[in-house]
Amino acid sequence: MNGPTSRQASRQTPPALEVLGFGVAFGLGTGLLEVFLRAIQRYGFGGHLFLGRDLVWLAPLADVALFVLVAAGLLFVRALLGALPGNRGLGYALMFGTFVFLIPLGPLLTTPRIHGVAAVLLSLGVGFQGGRILARRPDRVRRIARRAVPVFAGLVVAGFLLVRGGQWLGERRLNAGLPDPAPEAPNVLLIILDTVRATDLSLYGYGHPTTPNLERLAEHGVTFESVVSTSPWTLPSHASMFTGRYPHELSADWLTPLDDAAPTLSEHFTAHGYRTAGFVGNLIYATWETGLDRGFAHYEDYPVSVGMAINSSWLGRWLVQRTRRLLGLDGFLVQRTAGDINGAFLDWLDANGVRDDALPRPFFAFLNYMDAHGPYTPPDSLAGRFGPTRNGRALADLSSRRDWSAEELAVERAAYDGEIAYADQEIGAVVAALDERGLLDETLIVVTSDHGELFGEHGLVDHGNSLYRELIDVPLVIVSPGRVPEDVRIGEAISMRDLAATISYLATGVEGALPGNSLTRFWEPLPSPAPISPILSSVSGGVRMPEWVPVSKGDMKSLVSDGYQYIIDGENREQLFLYSRDRTQQTNVAGLPAQAARLEALREMTRELTAVDPDKR
Repeated sequence: MNGPTSRQASRQTPPALEVLGFGVAFGLGTGLLEVFLRAIQRYGFGGHLFLGRDLVWLAPLADVALFVLVAAGLLFVRALLGALPGNRGLGYALMFGTFVFLIPLGPLLTTPRIHGVAAVLLSLGVGFQGGRILARRPDRVRRIARRAVPVFAGLVVAGFLLVRGGQWLGERRLNAGLPDPAPEAPNVLLIILDTVRATDLSLYGYGHPTTPNLERLAEHGVTFESVVSTSPWTLPSHASMFTGRYPHELSADWLTPLDDAAPTLSEHFTAHGYRTAGFVGNLIYATWETGLDRGFAHYEDYPVSVGMAINSSWLGRWLVQRTRRLLGLDGFLVQRTAGDINGAFLDWLDANGVRDDALPRPFFAFLNYMDAHGPYTPPDSLAGRFGPTRNGRALADLSSRRDWSAEELAVERAAYDGEIAYADQEIGAVVAALDERGLLDETLIVVTSDHGELFGEHGLVDHGNSLYRELIDVPLVIVSPGRVPEDVRIGEAISMRDLAATISYLATGVEGALPGNSLTRFWEPLPSPAPISPILSSVSGGVRMPEWVPVSKGDMKSLVSDGYQYIIDGENREQLFLYSRDRTQQTNVAGLPAQAARLEALREMTRELTAVDPDKR
């Protein structure tokens, strides 16, 4: 077929296979263009994509599927219109115009400063002009498409090989260069329960039985009863646990990943001959883009799935998000449950040498369970177990509303407790799996959380917005047969800053390898004992936070010392609470004359502890 070569070509009807073929060509081209634009966004402007590296091949595949669906829709409409008397069907101009219209639509719709109507109108203008121009020379467009499709397909395959092959080679190279581990070196399993506050765990006396498995595990180790996180949200808290440094000493923040200035636990264990792997459910602030993957030979965040492919396409993500909202569906388009995390970890474990109940070398594995993070959607078996059930939508961001009633908050908290109970079930499952493999007795297990959650306390919901106890009081259980005593509870307040030093010392016996001081001082003498670290927490001024939350006013800092908690916000407003007795922090004693000297001392101590040379951050 020679096809039209004049202006009348726009009124001629392209064959069905040609419409589908053009759909493939335009879809591949659009996907590769999006990959290019994402690369500029990421590496040119330092933007956070919230996408995996598989974007380079998933985005083109998703756009091909989208464009082929649109092409099929055009053929369906043509068939309907073709049945009308005198109708010649849909021509080249409409076909090309539709495809060109779709190219800029996704990026424009997802640009915050462009209204949706404006995005559609701009795309329609581009599509109208583009369709007219291309329809005048369909033969030329056809030849270009035929040559481009193999090239585009080759680029997609190359992207797949680059990402997947690069990860495989990187893991093999790192593992091949591992030194010999110490003969008795234990495995290390670090489980971080994202967004779990200590007050909602039956391990700490909560009225609902949310953590029976964790309680059974704790009988074989040490439970710390007063543990303070260094930050009320994920990234700086994780970064602090991995490095033993306070958040204000690190680069990790709202829009900034963890840089390579401070050594991490994974790098420490690699240097001691460990296989290292991370498996994360938090696909927002625990992914490769945050820098938390540094030092891990194997790191799994975004899964390869249909949902992930859709998420990789600008237009695909926008369409599905709007459709899900209209259908009233809760949850994220792409998510990994604690069960998914356990499955990935055990698959990796089995693939890396579990034979005859022994690994050829010890492992350090980090599991991040994100189930207790909003939106709270516990499995049906746990929905309603701890309180009233929800009738409406579950919100991913509770901060989007301020007018919560007590009844609504009770529903959200009951669902939250159900999510904690689900995570607890998966703790029991992974412990049982290690036992089945004969690895439990030779594994150091640490279970903790990065931060908590607010349900109306202090007039706030969600997290990352203040430094009250509901946000920074977290659980900590350490179990290691022969290294840690059984069924011990420690009441003294401690900082999560000391976690890295504790894990390092318990596993390798090396004191001072990472900043902080080992918590093993509570049950054994250390070669060079040091006091516990200052119980300091902080959060930077919130990004896109509602104006009514405290952190919207600027940086906040907290210091727990001598039975008191001192909080200062971005406007230099101070609060002082009796930490040891006023657990719900109802009484601010900062204004009492009797507390003036204490307030001044804590103010000065906080100022000294957070004074850091900006060049060293």
